[in-house]
Amino acid sequence: MLADSHPMEAHAGTMPMPPTVFDRLLWPLLLLSAWLAFELTANATLSLALACLKFGMNDFRTAWWLWQTDPQRRRAHACASFYAASGIWKTALVPLLTASVVAIVWGMIAPQAMQQAQPVTKQLFLALVVGVWAATILIVLAGSAVVLSLTARWRVWVHPSLHRSRKAGSWPPVFSPASQPQANQAVLIMLTAIFATVLIGPVATLIAVNLFQPPAALRRIVELVVVFGYPIFGVLAFGLLRGKLFAQSPWECWPESLRELAADDS
Repeated sequence: MLADSHPMEAHAGTMPMPPTVFDRLLWPLLLLSAWLAFELTANATLSLALACLKFGMNDFRTAWWLWQTDPQRRRAHACASFYAASGIWKTALVPLLTASVVAIVWGMIAPQAMQQAQPVTKQLFLALVVGVWAATILIVLAGSAVVLSLTARWRVWVHPSLHRSRKAGSWPPVFSPASQPQANQAVLIMLTAIFATVLIGPVATLIAVNLFQPPAALRRIVELVVVFGYPIFGVLAFGLLRGKLFAQSPWECWPESLRELAADDS
């Protein structure tokens, strides 16, 4: 845990440092892990998710860098949570979408053949399980980021351009005006988390109802919540968060970067 002041006071530029041995070995290690996971579990989706860690690794590393480096601790926690959520989003989205598309297309073209192909249907079920776990982690991380951001009254910014500052060891982060406008990817991450909540929430609620067997009147209320409550919650949540959570530019999240840019221009 760092104190409010950070020793990295001088602007370090944005020239990336040369790749380390870990950077060079990362992709082969992930492929090896994916192969070992398939050999041990026979879960193709889990193996694909491990291989796809490559796509989310920059976000995970930037999340850790923000957690350690940003002297504004509340902002550090909020932004780090969003970048960790972005890493989960990028890692799990590819295998989940692949399995979903295969299942939908196959179910439409040859539903009887799909029912008879038990190994394939097993893999699709395992893909669903991995997707549910990944979506749950995404919901928890995004929800934590929202609470931290709103508590700190700080808008967040998520974009791959921050990786350059992390690789260069530069604080405050440097953003080029020439690359503007940029889209704040926190919007897409939050939409995905809300959509996952609207999908998973009703299923979890119905499972809980079947386990605890509440009175008939309470059961009808829960059914109304499942049918209408979750979709309404999703629309209202995004509408309320849209104006309070997302920064319009990286400098709105890190105003010291704008001061550093002005100092460089002067």
